[in-house]
Amino acid sequence: MPSFLHPETGRFDATLLADHIAHEPTKLGRDFAGDLYEYREGVYVRDERVVTRRCAKALGASYTKNVETQAAAHLLNIDLTEVGLPELPRGYLDYIVLENGVYWWQDDQFTPHSEMLGALTKLPITYDPIALPHTFRDWLSQVFESDDEMLRHMWEVLGYLLMTGNPLQKIILLYGGGGDGKGTLMRLIRAMLGKANYSSVSMHQLVEDRFASSNLYGKTANISGDLSAAFLRDPQILKEITGGDSISASRKHGQAFEYVPYAVPLFAMNPPFFRVSDTSYGWRRRWMVIEFPHKIENESGAVFDESVLHDDAPGIFNEAMLGLRRVMERGKFDPPAAALDVTKRLHDEADPFLTWLDEDDAVWLGEDQSSPKDDVYKAYTSWSRRNGYQAMNSASLAQRLKQHGVTATRPRVGGARIHHYQGIGVILTPGSA
Repeated sequence: MPSFLHPETGRFDATLLADHIAHEPTKLGRDFAGDLYEYREGVYVRDERVVTRRCAKALGASYTKNVETQAAAHLLNIDLTEVGLPELPRGYLDYIVLENGVYWWQDDQFTPHSEMLGALTKLPITYDPIALPHTFRDWLSQVFESDDEMLRHMWEVLGYLLMTGNPLQKIILLYGGGGDGKGTLMRLIRAMLGKANYSSVSMHQLVEDRFASSNLYGKTANISGDLSAAFLRDPQILKEITGGDSISASRKHGQAFEYVPYAVPLFAMNPPFFRVSDTSYGWRRRWMVIEFPHKIENESGAVFDESVLHDDAPGIFNEAMLGLRRVMERGKFDPPAAALDVTKRLHDEADPFLTWLDEDDAVWLGEDQSSPKDDVYKAYTSWSRRNGYQAMNSASLAQRLKQHGVTATRPRVGGARIHHYQGIGVILTPGSA
């Protein structure tokens, strides 16, 4: 047992005990909030009782709570490794901690675990530089029917999801009718990230529950399937959690805190697409939709054993890192035409304004059509109310109509000039007043 007696006075010295528990048996770390972490096999793990445990082990029968309190006070004056990621200076980390070491993905280098990184997350993958994902490649080719461009894109998406950070500010949506491989891929991604490294908050929860965003703290991804098609009234929080800036979050019965979210949102849904109030460029540019258009048939008729794909994790990791380097060197994703098309469909179908123009039988577009501005706005707000949407104000509606070739005019009607829209005609129903 080490001695904690001062060499000159021969009396117990709590500073010696504090120094010992800060470094033995492994280093302690401290996050920006002052909480203590213990280094364990490549990462720091938060442990509220680490000082108690280490003091008791070091002192044995001589342990007292008073001595622990003294050591804890002196521990505040010791420089510990800074852990946690309150901010990512470049928007991402250039390393990924794995079970058997640290992979530096930009340089394709692998090094031993290091206490100095202050890492909090580790993927449950053992690095094997020669591993190949034979089974997963075959499965992915079946899902996308050997579409080379789609397969390239998928490897880049997988690599991006395994990296810590969201510098390209993306929200990823897997879309298809069911039995198409979406669920299998989601479960594989969860397994490769590990339970501690992802949250599972739905898109509507993030928007409607003010406490929900706190669940993304420290996570690499937020993965949620079975996305609801319900109308999304104010998705501002989704832009905030992918914007790279600090947000304020709070937990129930807890204090508010500031942090920079870097969890990549990954959602999945069956048709139809959801509807949303935000049609801005800032909203549209974030979305990247991947369609799973084919049902996966198992020729034997037996239930597919997904574990054979999970066994390919080391090889999947290697190929995903090739994809990650491609997309980061390019500085952007390069979705194939099929992915661009389905993403456009999301935005077209998610836009209540376009749905109104397309589905309202009392509305016509055409150069020869004309209606008073007030009537057009009444028709639009009435349709929005009947269908559960939040209507835009009249100025915003005018801007959207202008984008579709509808112009504002003031023709003389009965001796007075009336504000009209030229290019759109409406018929007011009894419920439109």
